[in-house]
Amino acid sequence: MKIQLLLMISLLSLSVFSKSPSPAEKDFLKTLNEVRSSYSTKDMSFQIAKLEKSSEEGQIDIAEFGLGRGIFKYWLEVTTKVSKKLRSQKCKNLKASFSHKTVSSTHLNSDQYLKYSSKLNDKLSVLTEKDAQEVFNILRGYDNDLVYSEYGMGCESRAYAMNLIMDEMCINSAKVFIESEKIQLKDHNWSWIYHVAPIVLVKKGNDEIPYIMDPSLFKTAVPLKTWIEKLREQHYYNEYKLTFTDKYILLPMDKDLKLTSYRESDKEEADDRLFIRSLLRIVRPFKRPLKNE
Repeated sequence: MKIQLLLMISLLSLSVFSKSPSPAEKDFLKTLNEVRSSYSTKDMSFQIAKLEKSSEEGQIDIAEFGLGRGIFKYWLEVTTKVSKKLRSQKCKNLKASFSHKTVSSTHLNSDQYLKYSSKLNDKLSVLTEKDAQEVFNILRGYDNDLVYSEYGMGCESRAYAMNLIMDEMCINSAKVFIESEKIQLKDHNWSWIYHVAPIVLVKKGNDEIPYIMDPSLFKTAVPLKTWIEKLREQHYYNEYKLTFTDKYILLPMDKDLKLTSYRESDKEEADDRLFIRSLLRIVRPFKRPLKNE
């Protein structure tokens, strides 16, 4: 009798205190099942980004779904390499095709503090918005190699490596260097004197908009204007110099070189710099957060 009574109380408690899943939880679970079943066989990067966003915005407690810290990063790394392999194969089979154009001056809105110059000789691939974001997700999936989390240094090496990765997918990219006496992100103690990231063009109606691939600062590919605004937000009235260069340039001091291929010495230097960043990531838990350095 006592056991039956306890069982009835237990069932009553479950009926009173249990709640049905919210619409956000149902949607999360549906997407989660898609990712779990397919991330290793096809590109699930957009779905993974959706799960990650729900978690970061506090809509979902991933522990309630049996997920641990770092799972999104792992899934993204696996699924983007699947996507890259497919794109690279199309490139090798000559089935990947993009139109190519130069950066239009109509998108370069100078002001008294911001000046543009171009050292570009090559035309850039024109991607759809969907292609651009998928390619960005592929690049973001290389965090283990390119150490985006150590964004305070090494931008030139990351950009160099991203250009090479895009080459394998038949995407011709370039670089944008921004230079100033002080480039500083909001709420950060440290600053740069230059920053650099790859650039492509994205088709928007009858226009081709310059887009930046910079996973160290953003979670999507963004228009050039958005990238510049973020880098100017702390010191808007400093003087900024923006320079477009071909993808073969590693450092801002080399902007005037007319290179037509990658130099082996630059590849080695980029690899060495990335290795140092990877070591910093290992000791980061024992140091101050990067933004406070």
